[in-house]
Amino acid sequence: ICEVLHENTLPDGTMRVALRGIMRARLSEAVIENETIFCKPTVFPTVTESDKGISAAARSVRDLFASVARKHSMIPPESIATIMHLGAPEALADQVAYLLPIP
Repeated sequence: ICEVLHENTLPDGTMRVALRGIMRARLSEAVIENETIFCKPTVFPTVTESDKGISAAARSVRDLFASVARKHSMIPPESIATIMHLGAPEALADQVAYLLPIP
């Protein structure tokens, strides 16, 4: 679920939109009425690193990301530092997915 921060209509009619995520959810149902899409989300529960399994998985993700990032000059060193200090598992997953050099 996200919030629209900015929208801009380009000369060719397309739109560029900047969004900010508010919470994680899965689309449960979508209905189209009069060219408007209405969605019903199922919100995912928030997880914390207090669970030993989550904590170990997060540590592993950080270590693997650092290893991959050092081999790719496209990932700035400050991004590696940010990943190493992120606490929330959701934020860690989002940042790693965003920064990984996947063609």
